[in-house]
Parts: sequence; structure tokens; C-alpha cells
Amino acid sequence: MDPHIKGEIIQECLKQFIYTSVNCLSDHGTDRPSMGSVLWNLKYCLQLQSDPDEPKMVAE
Repeated sequence: MDPHIKGEIIQECLKQFIYTSVNCLSDHGTDRPSMGSVLWNLKYCLQLQSDPDEPKMVAE
């Protein structure tokens, strides 16, 4: 992990970001998420990071 963000990024946010990133790297295009899904998941990550105590929308 980048030492500049260590201790600043919420663990659940990082997990969701990694999950989204890994899905985008699938060898088969049909297994990759749509751009809309990627955008939704990145917005979800931002929501997790910006207010960790607020109830969240469900991740796709």
C-alpha cells in the first residue's frame, strides 16, 4: 500500500476498490463489469471513505 494513504483510507473502501479493479482485469470481456457498474462502485468507495458511519447503498 502507498505509505501516503496508509492509515487514511478506510479498510472497507480499499477492499471495494480492489474488488472493482480486479474485476476490470478479467481475461474475458464478458466477465468484466460495465462502465456504469464501475462508476457506481467507485462512487460507493467514495461514499465509504467520506462518511464511514453513514448507512450505505448496497454494493453491486
